Amino acid sequence: MEKGETLYSLSRKYSVPLTLILERNKINDARKIAAGQKIYIPETYTIQKGDTLYSIARKFSVTVDALMNVNSLTDAAVLKVGKILIIPESIIGKKENIAAVQKPEQQQSPSVSWDDPRSYTKKAVDKNILWPVPVGEIAYLSGKLYGVVIDSTVNASVHAIASGTIISIGPHRGYGQVIFIQSKTKHVYVYAGLASVLPKAGTHIAVGQALGTLAADAVTGTPRLYFMVYQHNKPLDPAKAPRGK
Repeated sequence: MEKGETLYSLSRKYSVPLTLILERNKINDARKIAAGQKIYIPETYTIQKGDTLYSIARKFSVTVDALMNVNSLTDAAVLKVGKILIIPESIIGKKENIAAVQKPEQQQSPSVSWDDPRSYTKKAVDKNILWPVPVGEIAYLSGKLYGVVIDSTVNASVHAIASGTIISIGPHRGYGQVIFIQSKTKHVYVYAGLASVLPKAGTHIAVGQALGTLAADAVTGTPRLYFMVYQHNKPLDPAKAPRGK
């Protein structure tokens, strides 16, 4: 705080509601501040039509989980146009991120390395169990990115193999559109390689529900789905992952 400044003037200067400044700094009386006192100014964003948590997180280079935690949002939260979201905070004159504490009941989206060199290993896989797309060939991804790659048909419809809530949607370079769905058992199902996506973030998905259409792989040109399953941020064999409700 500089001499002569008030929380109200800071509110107008940074276009941040005074109530948010008071709340984030745990100040009960706006009059009881002193020159030199550090005041955290919450960076905010007003939700626009078409926004998703993923698109907002990318815009401000933060994680979806950080946005959810700092705004006390649940997996089923619906983004309303005009609502103000808090973005990782700043000290006046100096930007710094604040680590958001994850709620015990929430599971963080798994950390996926999308720069994986895409090494494939052939293994015997049961093609008759429920898979997200019609199966042509299946191979396992090895390296930092673990899961299966399923070669299918052009514009194949991609379907959920387990019910859950979409916790993240968005593009990843070289992998098309990617959807993260978290089930009631806290398993996270990752469907990558989509050309288009039908549902929105926060939507509850039923078993067999269409998620979108399959795109041609950026490297091979083959219609190809990258499918991964995680539990407690650890990858599972997708062929052995729970299916159904």
